[in-house]
Amino acid sequence: MNNELRKIFEIRYNSNSAGPPSPLEYFQWPDKILSLFLKWNIKSFFDSGCRNRDWIQYNSFAENGIRYIGGDISESMVEFCRIKSPDLEILHHDTTTDPFPDVDLIFSSDVLIHLKNSDKLRFLQNFKNSNAKYLLMTNSDRGVENTDFVYDESKFPMAHVTWFASPWNFPKEVDSIDDGTGDSRLRLWTKEQLVPIIDIIQL
Repeated sequence: MNNELRKIFEIRYNSNSAGPPSPLEYFQWPDKILSLFLKWNIKSFFDSGCRNRDWIQYNSFAENGIRYIGGDISESMVEFCRIKSPDLEILHHDTTTDPFPDVDLIFSSDVLIHLKNSDKLRFLQNFKNSNAKYLLMTNSDRGVENTDFVYDESKFPMAHVTWFASPWNFPKEVDSIDDGTGDSRLRLWTKEQLVPIIDIIQL
């Protein structure tokens, strides 16, 4: 467990708060994600950095034979999710250090924007070492240059990520869906696409 990262998120999402409510556009996701999963025959996925995940209540994954597992580094957020949604499988999980569950796809929505580059790379290496075949995550379409930062407990870290630019240099995704924000998309890559890239990333 990355204790530095855990502390930052515990400060953000303490035991007295569920954190900021999910934007309304999140509630448009379930049908879009479900269609994508059915298209690519996804039977299970891990929601890495699940936060309160209000949008899950609108899902029809289980009815379509798709297993959902959520995970978050904040113990208070995991406790909140387990109380609010006892039917969901929620893990206390650090996306940078803990092995991913055995699923078809790793889902990361607006999580890596809060990680410094070295932890982003640890996440990617974690995906590489998992059994997951696909990675679905947020990519900024703002055309901004990728920046790095250091963690500071006095403020919550955030920087938009364009995976097609240095130092990541990802290939074109195999599929994508609109995330409703207007300036980013959820993009889908295969493990075969990313492993050669992950192996040569230099920070």
